[in-house]
Amino acid sequence: MKLIAVERGAWETCLGESMIESHVPGGRIIGLDNYFATSPMPVTVWHKALVPSLYYECSQQQLASFRADADFLRAGAEYLTWVYQCAISARHMLTSNNAYGKVRFAIEWLSSAADAYRQSYTLVSFICSRTNLSRSRVLDILKELKQGGYIEVDNGYFVRLCRDLPDGY
Repeated sequence: MKLIAVERGAWETCLGESMIESHVPGGRIIGLDNYFATSPMPVTVWHKALVPSLYYECSQQQLASFRADADFLRAGAEYLTWVYQCAISARHMLTSNNAYGKVRFAIEWLSSAADAYRQSYTLVSFICSRTNLSRSRVLDILKELKQGGYIEVDNGYFVRLCRDLPDGY
């Protein structure tokens, strides 16, 4: 188990074989790698660099040396709690039965992401890889959003949100 900090670059954190869980831009701590490996239903956690990156790893032995520093432990616990809550919220939305809600969440996610993500995936592949929705369902929703003037897409790649996405579809 180790703590990973990305100083520069853009990474993705994935669960299992293909589900992309989060984006990790430079200046972020990923957290405890392989935390779920020993759970009753083990899940493989892996990371993928989208662009050349600079990162640091802190081993379990190195982390143990900080155990006497109460401020470090408190700050780390608060940060990891926040990251965990963000992941739970994202997982809740992405596992719901609301196809439009999933697409909206993914578009807003991409809209706030670093350019490396926007340039690495077409909008359809980005949404499908995070929501497990069918390509045809995603295309139907995106067609209406484009026609309604909500999103701008160029050659399949997301450019920008033109206005707030509607609450419902």
